[in-house]
Amino acid sequence: MSTPTDLENRISAALAARAEQVRPEHISPTLLPAAAVPLRRRPLVVLAAAACVLLALGLTVWLPRHQDDVDPAPEPDAPEVVVPPDIGRGWDRARLSPPAGIDLDGDGVEEKVRFSGEPGAKADGRVRLDTTLSSDGSAAYGVVALGTTIGVAPLDPIDADGDGDEELVLYHSEDDMTTVPVVLDLRDGMLVEAPPTDPDLLRIGTTAEAGGTDLYDIVRLHDYWIEDGTLLSGSSVNTFAASGMSLFRPEDYLMDVVRWRLRDDGVLVPEPAATPCVVSVPEGRRPCRAGDADGLPVLAPVADDRVGVGEGFSVDTGYAFDVRVEPEPDAEVAVVVEGADGRTIRTPIRLGAELRVFTTQPSGLFHDGASLLVASEDGDEPSAMQVLVQDGDEMVVLEPVGATPLGTGYVDDRRAFRTWLTDNGELFTAVATSEDGSGPWEVWSWVVAGPRSMTAVPRATLCFDDVADPSTGHRC
Repeated sequence: MSTPTDLENRISAALAARAEQVRPEHISPTLLPAAAVPLRRRPLVVLAAAACVLLALGLTVWLPRHQDDVDPAPEPDAPEVVVPPDIGRGWDRARLSPPAGIDLDGDGVEEKVRFSGEPGAKADGRVRLDTTLSSDGSAAYGVVALGTTIGVAPLDPIDADGDGDEELVLYHSEDDMTTVPVVLDLRDGMLVEAPPTDPDLLRIGTTAEAGGTDLYDIVRLHDYWIEDGTLLSGSSVNTFAASGMSLFRPEDYLMDVVRWRLRDDGVLVPEPAATPCVVSVPEGRRPCRAGDADGLPVLAPVADDRVGVGEGFSVDTGYAFDVRVEPEPDAEVAVVVEGADGRTIRTPIRLGAELRVFTTQPSGLFHDGASLLVASEDGDEPSAMQVLVQDGDEMVVLEPVGATPLGTGYVDDRRAFRTWLTDNGELFTAVATSEDGSGPWEVWSWVVAGPRSMTAVPRATLCFDDVADPSTGHRC
């Protein structure tokens, strides 16, 4: 046996002195239960006991850290998991809401989840969920707010924590443009809603981003879906303009994708998805390929057909009407609109005696009633333009508001701009970023901003092989 060191002798003496202070009256006849300590932590417990003695002796102590002992990271504003109240046992069955089959307890047998609706004239109360677990016959319940008690319809089930049982997924429409999933996890006999750590990522809808103005917003698009039992969500890589109910996005656009994992504390957290990038297309989604990018706005074909004084045309889609261009004594020209409902509207226009009216409606701006694009006749590139829309028994001019000009010409710093109408009724203006027009052009779309105003929203920054031919636009 080796000779004890001076430090060991001092520890032994201290322990012996402390033991001599213990008397029979200090010892309880009832034994305390031993705390269960994981095996890997017991060496540290012994060291900690010795450290207490060393501190009592006035000695400095250093405890070695096990490589697996890492201080737990604080959860950054983790959302609260709320236990549902046990209410609604007597509520009637939710209308148009058949029971849902799902394996909540992971025994391979589907439970039947029944839905009951909170009474109310607007049918917008809470929904109670009830089921009997097939594994042990016990009851489980939940209470959620879905915005309606009619037509409760689960989405495909998921297994977000990988434990073999399934989580129930419902959805809540926050407004006409936004839908969020509601994930319910079986915990201690209750179906508990699992909140996401970043709710902005888990939704169908948009979130506002920097760059908007009083006239339009800049938004990022979001979507979610279930694939092979996994809850996924995507956010557009780029942002797009939105104004009122109009969203200006291309048909194809890239999305960053995450999968949602159910953490032990009942919270949903985003993690990298197996396919981290998809392209949203009209048919659905596909994985990104090398070189993929957002689609470009449809700038062509250009609508060039126009009529002048003594001519006219008819519109037979939507609100049907006939148009004539006639001389006007108190003005140069009058535009006459005769609606299929019998109304005739005569509107004097002061854009020169050679005024022309485009035979294609600017339907991208206006959909309710007649709408027209009129222009001064300056060859292929009219310098002045106006948009007229029907307001009851009159045609009114939509005044452009904002910094983007309408027509063709030059802004104050001598940068060129030009405006054109496409066959599908979209009105665009491109503004050069340099005086010689050789560099990129900022492309804008026009949209109604108010009862008698319109504004331009940003669509893309493009280069043109020939700016007079919008079909030559491409990425720079």
